Amino acid sequence: APELERAYLARVTLDSLGLSDVPVGVGSDGGGSAEVKLNSLSFLYDGEKKLLRFEPGIDLMKHILMEVEDPKSVKLVCLSSLKDVSNFMKQESDLFCSKIREVLIMGSAEYSEE
Repeated sequence: APELERAYLARVTLDSLGLSDVPVGVGSDGGGSAEVKLNSLSFLYDGEKKLLRFEPGIDLMKHILMEVEDPKSVKLVCLSSLKDVSNFMKQESDLFCSKIREVLIMGSAEYSEE
């Protein structure tokens, strides 16, 4: 599942940068379904089989923001579909607005002659 592969890539990238304390959640598929069906992935790392488990992104956002004491102190980085962030903002708008300082969005665009 691409959403799980994105979470895995984020996790190993952050770990390789020495940022293993930065949490990574797995998002929905970005399509019509809001469910996250897969949340773990088995992989080989340094010759040892490990199991990564990811919390659904919406749950992770809520847990982190509820633990944050300082208002407007969280920087949210979005690397793929904005569906989960949008759903979270609708469900927890007061929490989102009170804790999020900045939202960084990685995006892409394709040019078409059509």
